Amino acid sequence: MEKVADQVNVPEHPINETLRELLKEGKKVQAVKEARQVLGLSLLEANQYVDGLSSDQKERDLFSKKDAL
Repeated sequence: MEKVADQVNVPEHPINETLRELLKEGKKVQAVKEARQVLGLSLLEANQYVDGLSSDQKERDLFSKKDAL
């Protein structure tokens, strides 16, 4: 879904940056709670959403390392 949104220039939800920061700090449970509260998701949906942000961040980090070489 995020890849489609990137292609059609749909802005990212503002909560995503907060969730990524929580993930960087190792606070996945807090990130899932925030996603549930702000986005109105079920526990499963919020967990999948946060996991998606985590994998997207890993891809971005990988590409930025490749660009630096």
